Amino acid sequence: MPGSELAWDVRIGQSLGVFPALANRPGLGEVSALEADLRPFIRRGGKVLMYIGWNDTAIPPLDSVRYYRSLVATTGKKAADEGIRFFAIPDMGHCPANPTAATGYFFDPIPIVTAWRERRQKPNQIVVTHKTRTVADRSMTVCPYPQHAVYGGTGSRADAGNFACEDSPRWLTIGKTRLSR
Repeated sequence: MPGSELAWDVRIGQSLGVFPALANRPGLGEVSALEADLRPFIRRGGKVLMYIGWNDTAIPPLDSVRYYRSLVATTGKKAADEGIRFFAIPDMGHCPANPTAATGYFFDPIPIVTAWRERRQKPNQIVVTHKTRTVADRSMTVCPYPQHAVYGGTGSRADAGNFACEDSPRWLTIGKTRLSR
């Protein structure tokens, strides 16, 4: 790959903003970490399933929200609705655990994307399972952003089947950060 001969030193990323510049350097050709116009990809039938854990310490979750919003603004709401889904998973860290992990949240994105692309089954929610010491102890419904899961009022709160996706309020507050729609 062009540019792979460049030496990498993680210490250069200490100042904010260095990594996007490196990810978008000219030697990478058509690849861009910040490209927001996915219309050509979506026109060819491409599907983007984005997900982030709200407890991700490697990629700030609000950066993913901002990027998703730039995708919708640049690509257009109709095209974005056709080819992009973004799921923000409560309490999950950087990546979903694999199914054989003893503890953590897990789901398999491959069948979701396959059903969407091959059978036109758009993911309007995903179910994420949590395990503790190899035992599945709860599941949760995760809705496409900006929707959120709402408890139906009956049954266990540890069962994803007791939740439904609804439109989010006009704004959400996460910690001290207010997200406007």
